Amino acid sequence: MKQLNPFNETLLSAAASLSDENTVNALTSGASALSTGAQSLSTGAAGLQKGLKGLNQATKQVGTGIGQLATGSDALTTGLGTFKSDGTGKLQTEYDSKVKTVLKRFQSLTGDKASYKSFSGIADNTNGSVKFIFQTESIKQED
Repeated sequence: MKQLNPFNETLLSAAASLSDENTVNALTSGASALSTGAQSLSTGAAGLQKGLKGLNQATKQVGTGIGQLATGSDALTTGLGTFKSDGTGKLQTEYDSKVKTVLKRFQSLTGDKASYKSFSGIADNTNGSVKFIFQTESIKQED
């Protein structure tokens, strides 16, 4: 009792302030604000949870998209290799083996070295021309 007696005044003072109308109104107002804040926090937490679920789903879709991109990139690489070997590579080989040869022959026939007036000789101050006719195998279209 002796130990509790000094605290009696504090307890009575606090009890008296609780009975004060201003203190009760402030406590009621505070409790109402706490309830409203808790409700707002709960609503925000639910929205956050929904957003996190959406983020999780979108992350899975990004992973799937990256996988599809990798597959498409591999297919593109393979396709470009095929295009080079079956397309442009064959064109280059054909050009190197046939067209270049024909162009060199044509240039040798039409260039400055081939511009002469007679095959067998011609007198000075006379004009002449030379034409060559070649007979080759017929060109057949491949099937």
